[in-house]
Amino acid sequence: MNLAFNLIQYASLLAEAIPKIIHTKEEYDRALHVIELLHFKSNPTPEEDALYDLLLMLIKTYENKTYPKSTPKN
Repeated sequence: MNLAFNLIQYASLLAEAIPKIIHTKEEYDRALHVIELLHFKSNPTPEEDALYDLLLMLIKTYENKTYPKSTPKN
């Protein structure tokens, strides 16, 4: 992490967002809402970028598990 990263600010964002492994549609919708707010924020902080990356990973993991890509049959 770079020197401008503020752990206290990041901890505050984590406490507000409460990211966790997503198991339900409700948790998924909540994570999508938070990531949408972060995505459209102008000039996000390094801490907001880190939270965005974490939520994106959790969302992608849920989507890959819940909506697996089907392979075409020949």
